[in-house]
Amino acid sequence: MFKKTYCLIATIVALSACTEQAPKSEKPIEAIEIVEVNELYYADPPPVRSYPSSMEEINEWIYTLDNEKIRAHAWDMWESITTPTDVGLPVWETWYSGHEIFELDNQQERIIVRNFHFPTQFFHTSVLTDIPENPFERPTSFNRFTKSVADVIWDRGFNKKSVLTSINDAFNANGTAVVDRQIQTSIDTMDQLSIVLKPVFQFISKDSIVAIPYWAGVS
Repeated sequence: MFKKTYCLIATIVALSACTEQAPKSEKPIEAIEIVEVNELYYADPPPVRSYPSSMEEINEWIYTLDNEKIRAHAWDMWESITTPTDVGLPVWETWYSGHEIFELDNQQERIIVRNFHFPTQFFHTSVLTDIPENPFERPTSFNRFTKSVADVIWDRGFNKKSVLTSINDAFNANGTAVVDRQIQTSIDTMDQLSIVLKPVFQFISKDSIVAIPYWAGVS
């Protein structure tokens, strides 16, 4: 389990224009779309009003249930990460993909891809056994990581099976409960540039109302 202190996991629902045909496959598939940009192009989220804010400020909003400031801060972050860049992409889409971090393992050569795939958790046997599945409503997604998060994962080897196995073996040896098995993916406990984004897309009908689930999480 990754521990991200003030690392936003902003999961959004985007509605794609419906076509006459929906995916027919019942198995996980992946589609990769390559986006041509300047080599190594990357943009950090720029400051926008309340973003970034200190840990003390954010905790004060939480402790006092100041929902007005919490909502305003969320929208300020949204404006920051969707700021247009010189290459025609929003800031968030210049960030590192899971494909780059966990498969290519190369910080020197970048190809920005939209590697859409069906989230693995949707194919767990325990989930599919009791919950009916409709391929016409199946969501797809991809991940984006700011350089701050990507650098920690690369530097600490969290993208390598051998490193993660060693860490888990140490947890086993110490009798660490599963719920307490965490690793730090930010440089410090407060890193305002540590953001992980998971855009989620779903097919919708062009002729009728479609129920859209709400996906969100912050840790």
